[in-house]
Amino acid sequence: MRLDWQDSWPQTLSELEIELDGGRRVAARHDAGIPAADITEQGARLAAKFDALVEPVLGIPRTRELRGIITGLDGVADIGNLCRLAIG
Repeated sequence: MRLDWQDSWPQTLSELEIELDGGRRVAARHDAGIPAADITEQGARLAAKFDALVEPVLGIPRTRELRGIITGLDGVADIGNLCRLAIG
């Protein structure tokens, strides 16, 4: 295995190249900084990232409740509950 850091690439871009037995090479490239074209998929990615970052701090129940409030933020008249949930 060899890692080859590319200073000119964005931090969200990665590329993997594998040489198989017999010499054939397969490669894949992904830039996590490019939003998904499907807004539902993008929302699911964002929710998963939020959960991964917040659950270790607040626990699963508070994280889900907080995410629910944030998702419906347009309809929230008082952000006091959001603030109380966000305090770790």
